[in-house]
Amino acid sequence: MSKFKRSLVFVQIFCFLFLLNSSLAAKVEVEQLLKVGWEAFNDGFYDIALSQFTKVRQNNPRYEKIDYVQYLIAECYFNQKKYDLAQKEYQYLVNLYPTSRYLDKALGRIGRIEFINEEYLLAIYAYQKLLDEAPGSEDRHAAQYWIGEAYFNLNEYDKAVRAYQTLIDKYPTSKYIDFAYYSQGWSLFKLGDYAKAEEKFATVLAKYPASRIAPSARYQLAESLFKQKNMNRPPGYSMRLRHSRPRAITLTPRSTGGVRRCLGSGNIWRPAPSGSGF
Repeated sequence: MSKFKRSLVFVQIFCFLFLLNSSLAAKVEVEQLLKVGWEAFNDGFYDIALSQFTKVRQNNPRYEKIDYVQYLIAECYFNQKKYDLAQKEYQYLVNLYPTSRYLDKALGRIGRIEFINEEYLLAIYAYQKLLDEAPGSEDRHAAQYWIGEAYFNLNEYDKAVRAYQTLIDKYPTSKYIDFAYYSQGWSLFKLGDYAKAEEKFATVLAKYPASRIAPSARYQLAESLFKQKNMNRPPGYSMRLRHSRPRAITLTPRSTGGVRRCLGSGNIWRPAPSGSGF
């Protein structure tokens, strides 16, 4: 081997080792930044976490889990209730990493932010996109429920009834199933179909007597019977229910999933599930 060729081989080996060392150093740096950021995130120090995750994104754009880093950046803003910034970061993930395992989470959050902002049509779009593009997501049942809620808030009660029924049919073990029956009953009540509304409220009481929605279902059942002028029912449906109006129920703040509504006769709030599912 000539002297020139030996020198060339040496240079190639040196470059390989240099690049390998640089790659290892970069990986160690990323892992350290993520560790500090994750610990800060879990402790609620979102500004610190945000600075660490942002450094990873800026300095290592080809990091193998950069979509996860992007999701965490958005989560920092969401938990700070900086919803406009959070939505931009979630949308960035959706646009740039359409095959990300966090796509469904990002779409769910976008839908939630639109719901918080009372942009119900945009919320429906985000939730429907989740259903269409994330067939294996564990959050599909939640998206389906909040589609129903969005239609309810748009006063499109017939569409709300269908959306709740889809949840009932497809996701019978969903944690929202009791609220789906109740909200479906409310939608039917609003449509003036008091007999079917009665069936839904009765279903809540029969299947989910321990649900926190049960007191409201009991009252609305009596209201449905009253609207039908049907007072001759078994003791469980007696008129005393109509006078046992539930106290106002403390709801979770809108930003964490509670939805306040003043519905029906009298100034009572229709409860919503604790948490949005996203």
